[in-house]
Amino acid sequence: MNNGSWFDVGLATQWTATGLREGTNTLEVRAFDDAGNSNIAVVEFTYERPSGLEDAAIWIAIGVAVIAGAVLAVYLLYQKRT
Repeated sequence: MNNGSWFDVGLATQWTATGLREGTNTLEVRAFDDAGNSNIAVVEFTYERPSGLEDAAIWIAIGVAVIAGAVLAVYLLYQKRT
């Protein structure tokens, strides 16, 4: 990532980037086949750090979803008892 060192993720199909810098980032992926042949794919993307307001909106949405789930669970338990 961003001209850093290569590191092996094995057979993983997912990877989480950490330490992204704001602005343009470059990700290079190198894959090998059983014969030892390799190929490199390069992806450039832009990362913008979310503002505090966006973070708050996400946490509010999560809180509402948790409360709604709890209310639904209590309602379903009540319905099951009656």
